[in-house]
Amino acid sequence: MALTGPHPAATAVTGDEARAGRSEADWAVIRDPVATAAAIAEILAGGDPKGSPVLREVFSRAFAAYSRGDWELNTILLQREDFVFRPADFAEALPDAGGDFPGVVGYLRIQRLFNENWDEMRVELDEVVHADSQCVVVTMRLTGRGKRSGAPFEQLALGELRFRDGEVTEQTYWWNRARGLEALGLRAPA
Repeated sequence: MALTGPHPAATAVTGDEARAGRSEADWAVIRDPVATAAAIAEILAGGDPKGSPVLREVFSRAFAAYSRGDWELNTILLQREDFVFRPADFAEALPDAGGDFPGVVGYLRIQRLFNENWDEMRVELDEVVHADSQCVVVTMRLTGRGKRSGAPFEQLALGELRFRDGEVTEQTYWWNRARGLEALGLRAPA
């Protein structure tokens, strides 16, 4: 299925405040996700996608959308039929986060699980560690507060995103960055 706009499940859980936080560039993605996917595919096919400031900006904006609960924008490039979210070692921090979460609905289910356990959850891009024509690996800083304990946390995590034609087909996240890098055969950034 071609990208046509926000998934209905994402629209149902995105509030007006999250939409109000969008930049003009964010609105452009919402209006034309096909052009955005094509631009991402072109960046990934280029000679040095890891060094692309545009790729870094795309991820920074996606994480900002996540942090404000803009699920329409955060999920708009997820491949509708084949997408799967894999929380690798997140079960250490969140025991119910084991197994795969397929589709946009599965992605939203795991995000709801995160939000049921953590308040003030924020995600910021730390670094693009690796990028090629089909895969981007990023480190990200997660911050928030335990819902039950009220204790603040800060965690440097790792995400691997797989792409096909600029659409995300798979996301795998490691709570422990070092473990994720080891699993992917990558070295820690200098």
